[in-house]
Amino acid sequence: MSPFDVIVITSPDQKAAIAVRELIISSCGNFCSSSSSTRDEESTSQTQTLHSSEDGTIFLSSCDPYGARLGSGGGTIAALAEAQEAYYNNTTDGVEERGEPTVLICHAGGESSRCPTQITLGKAWTSLPIDDDVVLNPTALLISTLSDIFRNVPRGSVVVAASDVLLSFQCNSINDNCNNEKKIQFNENDSNNGVFGLAVPAPLSTAQNHGVFIVNNVNDFDNQIGTISDYNTNNNDGWKLQSTFKVLQKPTIDEMMSMSNPSCVFHTAATAGNANATDNNSEDTTTMAWIDTGVITFLPDAVETLKEMSRTVLKNCTRVGLMELYLEKYGGLASDGGEDGVNITTPVSIEEFARGIAPKICLYGDMLHALQTTSSISSSSDNVNLFGALSKHELQTVIIPEGSFVHLGTTGELIDFLVAGGEVSISTNNEGSSDDDHQQQQQTKVQSFAKSIGISSRSNAFLSGFRRGDGDDIASSLVILNSIVIGDGWNKSFSIGEGTVIEHCTIPFSGGSGGSIGKILVGKRCLLSGIRGDLNGRDLCIPSEMCLQLLPLRHGGGFVCLCFGVNDGIKEATSLYGMDLKQVLERSGLIASDLWDDSIPFSRRTLWNAKLHPIMEIADGETNCPLLNFSFLEWIQALRDDVQLDAGASQGLRQWKESKRIAICHIRECVDSEAEAKYRSTISSVEVRQLNLVTNCLVGQKHEPCSFDHLAGVGRLSALNGHPMMKRALKAMDNICYQALDEGKFDIVGRTFMVLSELLSPLCSNDIEPEPAAVELPSTLTSESIAQVIVIRDKMLSEQAYSSCCQLLESMSSMATQRCIYEEKSHSFVYTDPLPVDTAAIATAPARIDLAGGWSDTPPVSFEYGGAVACLAVLVDGKRPLRAQCRVVKGMTGIRLCTESRSLSDETLLRSSERTIHTLEDLEGFNNPESECALLKCALVWLGLCPVDYIQDDEMKMQSIQPFLQKFCRRGEEHDVGLEIISSSLLPTGSGMGSSSILAGCVIACIAKCIGIVLDGMDTNSPYSTSNSTETNGTNSLVHGVLMVEQLLTSGGGWQDQIGGLVGGLKLATSDKKILPLQTKTRCIKLSAETVNNLNERLILVDTGKPRLAKNILRNVLRRWARRSSDIVATIRELVSEASNAIDYATKGDLDGFGACMSKYWALKKTMAGESSGVEPEIISRVLQLLTSSKKIAGGTLCGAGGGGYLVLMATEGISRADIESALRADGDGADNEDINFKWHRCTVAEDGLLIDV
Repeated sequence: MSPFDVIVITSPDQKAAIAVRELIISSCGNFCSSSSSTRDEESTSQTQTLHSSEDGTIFLSSCDPYGARLGSGGGTIAALAEAQEAYYNNTTDGVEERGEPTVLICHAGGESSRCPTQITLGKAWTSLPIDDDVVLNPTALLISTLSDIFRNVPRGSVVVAASDVLLSFQCNSINDNCNNEKKIQFNENDSNNGVFGLAVPAPLSTAQNHGVFIVNNVNDFDNQIGTISDYNTNNNDGWKLQSTFKVLQKPTIDEMMSMSNPSCVFHTAATAGNANATDNNSEDTTTMAWIDTGVITFLPDAVETLKEMSRTVLKNCTRVGLMELYLEKYGGLASDGGEDGVNITTPVSIEEFARGIAPKICLYGDMLHALQTTSSISSSSDNVNLFGALSKHELQTVIIPEGSFVHLGTTGELIDFLVAGGEVSISTNNEGSSDDDHQQQQQTKVQSFAKSIGISSRSNAFLSGFRRGDGDDIASSLVILNSIVIGDGWNKSFSIGEGTVIEHCTIPFSGGSGGSIGKILVGKRCLLSGIRGDLNGRDLCIPSEMCLQLLPLRHGGGFVCLCFGVNDGIKEATSLYGMDLKQVLERSGLIASDLWDDSIPFSRRTLWNAKLHPIMEIADGETNCPLLNFSFLEWIQALRDDVQLDAGASQGLRQWKESKRIAICHIRECVDSEAEAKYRSTISSVEVRQLNLVTNCLVGQKHEPCSFDHLAGVGRLSALNGHPMMKRALKAMDNICYQALDEGKFDIVGRTFMVLSELLSPLCSNDIEPEPAAVELPSTLTSESIAQVIVIRDKMLSEQAYSSCCQLLESMSSMATQRCIYEEKSHSFVYTDPLPVDTAAIATAPARIDLAGGWSDTPPVSFEYGGAVACLAVLVDGKRPLRAQCRVVKGMTGIRLCTESRSLSDETLLRSSERTIHTLEDLEGFNNPESECALLKCALVWLGLCPVDYIQDDEMKMQSIQPFLQKFCRRGEEHDVGLEIISSSLLPTGSGMGSSSILAGCVIACIAKCIGIVLDGMDTNSPYSTSNSTETNGTNSLVHGVLMVEQLLTSGGGWQDQIGGLVGGLKLATSDKKILPLQTKTRCIKLSAETVNNLNERLILVDTGKPRLAKNILRNVLRRWARRSSDIVATIRELVSEASNAIDYATKGDLDGFGACMSKYWALKKTMAGESSGVEPEIISRVLQLLTSSKKIAGGTLCGAGGGGYLVLMATEGISRADIESALRADGDGADNEDINFKWHRCTVAEDGLLIDV
């Protein structure tokens, strides 16, 4: 519960007091919806009363009455009077029993001239990104801090504080045994009388700009400078009041050093934990003084004195007192009915009267100097008569050795504080400088202070569309708070420099008219504030160390764009935009009258009153956003780069000169501060809105961008799994999985898991594990298994095992994809008589070349979007290169598996791999593409040899394979049988010609034939029709079986390979979207004999000698497809349409057009894989470019996913293979070149697909 009954937050003027109401409600307390004001909003003396719903604390948003400028002392008298009135007007129960209210008065400070970006609401409301995804401000932090340490303050006290500073009273390395739960301790003798200030240690360079307390030491040093421990009379429970010798106001360093008996300064260790420490004397110690934190407490007796003064000598500081004085003078001219009950018709307004008679009194100068200290029993104030009543009260000091003080006076100090607090670093250009150690030490100290109050690098922020991962253009030292920044993620012209702070910005990037695309390039150590609206294709290019802020003007007058250099002296006229002002004027051609009104004397001209900041018009009345045009930055950038202004820069300079501009000194009177505060408060729901967008995208099965790019930097802030933003994102995704699973929408489950993997993939470079750990997956996809995976995932995240986590999520996505391909209950076969024992079934098939549409056949693309592929079955050097045989062997036990790789030329054995299966455990590795005989194992599992979960169960897998084999071979128990399966390929691994899928079809077909399983599409006597009819490949088809085997194998892949090779000739293979389980269709295309002959003559097959594993490329494609970037969706759309185009060219016999389709297809495949995928080796790029430019080929493409393998070319009519080889040799890129190893092969149309011989 708060120790304060009333908290008064003052502002420089009425507009600011009104504007900060929303900020008070959102950050300073938990308010009920009925919070209201006590006066009309148009009243010039308005004080807003807000009630905390938790403990009844009354919050007031106030300002000096009637526009008077009372100073911190007079403002305290005015605020106290308002607090007293509000307390008694709004507290109905137990007032007499409770006594006088305890009041906290937070003064917001002045006009923030040295930090112009905070001028609208004041530095007291500077936005600070705090852990737990909260944006707070110095005022809210000050209230929280003081509420903690003043828990024991005597009732009826008044605490006054300056809220434009940051205070921390937590432990640091000065005292390792201190207690973070400390509070101020009061003795019976000093609990009601006197005044005391809070003091913390600070270096003399800081102390000279503030008030300094000289405290009587507990030890007598006899003119010797002591250490901080000599002042430490405190204990672990709290801090005590000590007598004050004297108070100095902004003393010089010499003045502080010369003070003795007692000394003004002391030594402390220059430790990184003390944010106030600065080396002045040596490497090991720092000379410090007790700095006034701005927190002054009036105990109850002293408060009574303040109240008496407000009714007498300082009556002209209060709202009521000023009105009484005004009426005393002009009462005869007043009549009923106006403000506060009177209608003033005098020549002098109440505002003019107040400004004329209200005194300006300094709390820290005038009032503190009127109090007793041990150096002066009587008043030492210049205002003895005015403050005579205060001289009876003693000024004491509470020193807090572990305390820290930060005053963010300038824009540069604010940026550096936020960047350091966010646990990031800014690279400098002064390597080897003697100041390096000092700079690093200062950054460490500031970072320590920032961490003590919980500063983070990202809060309430949504950042999307900027590049990350390889070729990352977004700096790790970006601080972003309360902002939405959206760019084009695959556009390299989107970057933000290190050390930059972005606050209150809403920048949704979109293309301009006519499809133009702008860019966002932000330099280093910049501050962007309040940038809102759509760039509409325009550029936003901000030089380094610049501030750019947009603020709304009153009465809908547009927006002013503040633009200045981070290090510009606002109260000076020496630099502009980070450059020497004279050089800026000289090189730009500007003259002084372009910047200042002639009425301003030369001696008073500064950036404060220079007309530098252009006004932007409103784009439209509905959104009230500015028409963004930052072209004027071009001439600033040109001057920065020391280059001649080009046409664009010159135009920007001309537009800047012609624009209406205002000076910073007029900002407060021109800007609609209330509108700005409301705008900032609306951004707080960004995260929720984004989560809703992602949820709607996934649940609605939309082909729209779906990513959590804005969470990419979370891992840099804290443990990934522990960050609130990540927790909420993960929870939202988990709920999507559960809901989709309940509804049987496995496609949504699969995409959700893949989106999560895509989210975590950029963090894998920071993985703490040497390689991904093997994870045992559940055998079925149920709510329970998902819950199990979530537990494993969260554990991996907490251990930073990101690679294993991504592997887990992708495996779960693959499992969900499998459920989209088949229904578990329908996994049954039609049987016929098996072949006799010892009779072999031999299946052979041609290879295939994909001509258009590839990738659209890959699950989940094929059932989420729908796929279409044009493919051709081909013989290689006249041979059917893929074969498998199976036979049941009498008297044998177990299963013998053998895979062979043979030479295409003479079919000699090159290498083989053999495995014997005796137990279920021997089937392990069936889902690892790199495991020996994995494809053959998967075929057996899919055909029903044994349940998958048996192989994964520690007890079940120890069983003998024999009983399962006897049942599988349908031989009963009459005699033992074994099974022998041999697969052979004449094509090298990674050829890209569909060999693994087609070989899987051969293996499945020969096993099925041998044991009597009937699959559609494997009748040796009735191959697919060569007519233009369309056949549906059902779940009981051989084509579908291959798809299932590849899902079990986790090699992924689609259905085009098996259709391409198992079905003869040219085909258009398709799948419909959103039809589950997945169904494919095959339409065989009848080609004329002439076209077939031409194809046989012009098709050329080249073994590039560069094998590749399609799974590596496949993983990246599936991640990008899950995210649905706009380019990937557009590419899939074009791939599907190009398949039909290729078929049309072929049926017309237009092989040149057919070849052009092949080249376009290759370009689309490269887009799908991504630029950094390595899908096109450099030598392939050179060969294709040479042959195309020399018109030796009409087109060409790498087969399959690319990356290597076989290259298929469509030779230009009349050009032979020898002509092409000669062209390459002439260019130095021929088959005998050292950097390539090309082998040339004949490629002819295979009219027959799969054939089975017995």
